[in-house]
Amino acid sequence: MKYLELNPTGTVEESDNWKKVRPFLTAVNTNWRQRIHLGTELCIDEAMCHWHGKNGLYYGEDGLPHVTKIKRKPRGIGLELKAHCCGESGLMLRLELQESKEAMATKEYVQDYGAGTACVARMLTGYRGYIENGDSAFSSVKTAVFAKKERGCGYRGAVKTATKMYPKAYINRKLKDSPRGSSIYLTAVHDGVKLIATGWKEKNVKCFISTVGVSSDGPDSIKKRARVNDDGQVEYYTYNVKRPLLVHDYFEAAGKIDVHDHLRQGGLQLENFYRTQRWYHRCFSTLLGMIETNAFLGYKLENPKGEYESHTDFTNQLAYELIHNPYVEEQIAVQLRSASQRAFNQVDVNPSKNEHTLQSLSNVQDPKIQALNDRRRECSLKGCKRKTAYYCAQCSDRNSLRFFMICSTTAKGKTCHVDHTNEVETTTVEVQPTRNRATSRSNSRSNSRSRSRSRNI
Repeated sequence: MKYLELNPTGTVEESDNWKKVRPFLTAVNTNWRQRIHLGTELCIDEAMCHWHGKNGLYYGEDGLPHVTKIKRKPRGIGLELKAHCCGESGLMLRLELQESKEAMATKEYVQDYGAGTACVARMLTGYRGYIENGDSAFSSVKTAVFAKKERGCGYRGAVKTATKMYPKAYINRKLKDSPRGSSIYLTAVHDGVKLIATGWKEKNVKCFISTVGVSSDGPDSIKKRARVNDDGQVEYYTYNVKRPLLVHDYFEAAGKIDVHDHLRQGGLQLENFYRTQRWYHRCFSTLLGMIETNAFLGYKLENPKGEYESHTDFTNQLAYELIHNPYVEEQIAVQLRSASQRAFNQVDVNPSKNEHTLQSLSNVQDPKIQALNDRRRECSLKGCKRKTAYYCAQCSDRNSLRFFMICSTTAKGKTCHVDHTNEVETTTVEVQPTRNRATSRSNSRSNSRSRSRSRNI
């Protein structure tokens, strides 16, 4: 894994601080967009890539280009990703890097609408007729109006600080002394878009902005609690809180990214088990975890009563099938056979003395060769007893399986290939079917007495 490169072709400008991960992230987003079929609900939220390593602010390219710290998150230090997912299946649809303040200010729509609305605008590009659900980091009157007018999508969101043109103070005042389950609805029309402001009293007053929904009551919110009885026993109980249908629909869709994060970080825990000091490897493990979680959610969507009910069982089976993948193994075998045949066709059986190229014995697609567990044999040069898996293609006869074994050019302290090209006295090794050990030792003793060393394989 230490040789993993997520941008091997250099498709991103060198000045891009995220050049090591951006191409892979773009490919993942493109694949999700093409493969995943949506319901009617969408959800936008933050996701975290946990990182306590080097910070790019102090270590340059060796550190994560931008580290975000969010106190309310269970693992709130690392790379923040703006995430977009299906509000019904929970399948992840798109991820966006949270870059530095200066870089985010240059993103599309930011200058006209601000950061929160701009992020929703970018995520909804290409979607029409859906209902977006966002938390307080994205929700405002401006966001709801933009989603309806410019994208043709409904919007629901929780409002906390973005209260411009929103009657939060009035809602808080009306519901301050009301019992739990109380609600209030206010409507208005702004820029041709009908807006609904909803207040709901749970423990505290919660405010919502929406362009869709009705003012009827929905299913009650079921609260689970625990208490200690007089005899010291813990008693678990539930109680119901009345809740508007609009609020119920919001919470049903808005928590899908949190569920996705829990499956990835609490179940798979790839970031815990794959230890690394390279920030882009950590990003890769996070993306790989999201891909695996998407696979599990997709499996549960298509097979509600499937064989693998738990995430752990599914992950174990997925890992086994990836290791023992018959489709990939067949493709690799076909590619190896084609490459071996091309290499064989290019070999000159009577080359000039100055042409001596090395080939690997493991690339010879012959049953006798492939049946050997260890394809290394002693070098054919006189005086060299080092084992090697390479042979001289020009001095070997592949039809009769007689190979001229030569130490690799990378073998430490060995110059066998150079000596061979200078016409040092050599011999060949004949590859024959494997025999028992006693026969092999007998042949080895007899052959060692002759000047030409041949060894049965």
